[in-house]
Amino acid sequence: MTRLKPREADMAALVFLGKGHCFWPGCTVKICAFEDGKYVFDCVRAHIEAAEENGARWNPTLTDEELRSPGNLMWLCLKHHNVVDGNPKSIQWRY
Repeated sequence: MTRLKPREADMAALVFLGKGHCFWPGCTVKICAFEDGKYVFDCVRAHIEAAEENGARWNPTLTDEELRSPGNLMWLCLKHHNVVDGNPKSIQWRY
């Protein structure tokens, strides 16, 4: 399976949905800042259900389009990304 990149418009919509912050409840880390004329990201794009077979929360029934859809993506700071992917069976994400 060829992994499709998320659409830029979908990622921008997720920034709006997360009010510019990490999606982890209560986290105040901003997704990005504008420094020296460019955007610097402090968060990473994360899949709720993994985009690759050995990833956290892999669901083999999802299509390429579903894997890259906004309903399967979120922004997480590095700390919370590591929590989510470090213990994938304990966390169920839906928004």
